[in-house]
Amino acid sequence: MNDPKNSVFVRSGAAVIVLIGACACNVDGDEPVDDEKMIVITDQDIFDVDQIPAPPGPNMAVPNPSEVSLESIVANGTGCPAEDLGSVVSQLSNDLTSLTLRYNDMLLGAPAGPPGPPVNTVNCVVSAKIQVPMGWRFSLASIETRGEAALEQGLHARHLSDFFFVGSPGFDAVNELDGDIDARFVFVNTVPPGALTWSACGGSVLFAMNTSLVLNAINNPQGEGTDRVRTNKYIIQWQKC
Repeated sequence: MNDPKNSVFVRSGAAVIVLIGACACNVDGDEPVDDEKMIVITDQDIFDVDQIPAPPGPNMAVPNPSEVSLESIVANGTGCPAEDLGSVVSQLSNDLTSLTLRYNDMLLGAPAGPPGPPVNTVNCVVSAKIQVPMGWRFSLASIETRGEAALEQGLHARHLSDFFFVGSPGFDAVNELDGDIDARFVFVNTVPPGALTWSACGGSVLFAMNTSLVLNAINNPQGEGTDRVRTNKYIIQWQKC
């Protein structure tokens, strides 16, 4: 039987998101990752794939996992349409250090179909409510975005991922790619220490995550390309309060 705190189906006029417990499977599915064709961008600087910053270590203090639960999670947007059940899958790690969203429809192509607009956009807004035990609070440490892009010369892709607690300032991560390119990508954006925003101390915490793509073909209206985000991994850090 599934653990009720990790298996929740919510239907509130938005897409249904499946919450699953952490597993040993690849969150991208069974498709292998080809590191030889991967671009890694950390805060807009290019590094080798083995230089991706590590998530919070095992010695980081976290609350008792049995006292933390996802109460609800809903999504809406062109990249997670309400009629497409399972368009987003969320996974809260067992050690409570990350929340991963896997998208099925966060994809753009150019041309979108003659004549086609020169600029195309797609987005997905996910709202979540998590039960935090008394004496604890959490904040976003970083966002890791994975996907792939195949862009001809002149095409430009812009990725935006943001995270915010309702009623508080948020963190925006912006990354850009220019053609000619055909590769997988990993964007890692770390929240600066001075920009950390913490949740309330204990209780039911509401927060939102917005992901959007913009594919610009103004400089090459006849150019072809695709841009896709497969996962956003939100690294979480905890603190006693």
